[in-house]
Amino acid sequence: MPKVAIVIFIMLSMLISSCSSTKIEYMTPNDFKEAAKMPYTSVYSTDYIGRVGNRVYIQHANAITLMHMLGLSKQQNYTIYWTEFSELPVDFIDKLEKQKEQQYDKAGNL
Repeated sequence: MPKVAIVIFIMLSMLISSCSSTKIEYMTPNDFKEAAKMPYTSVYSTDYIGRVGNRVYIQHANAITLMHMLGLSKQQNYTIYWTEFSELPVDFIDKLEKQKEQQYDKAGNL
């Protein structure tokens, strides 16, 4: 029985460690617009990263993960979402760019 318990412990440890990671995923343009509008809270935040080629990126940070609930980590779980730049309205991208600039201005990073 102890060998089975060790194997289960190792498998659970691997599962838990995989819960706190950074992923990159495609998001439809409509879902991307909705996700980019999400407000900051104590549980999650969404930040506009920028544009590279025909892709636009946002980062979503989630503070509540399985590792948090078990008290094993204080790391956030990040997912980077991307969609096609050409599928989004130009005024929407302009608004995201301005918000990003304002965040840097408030932080004194410019």
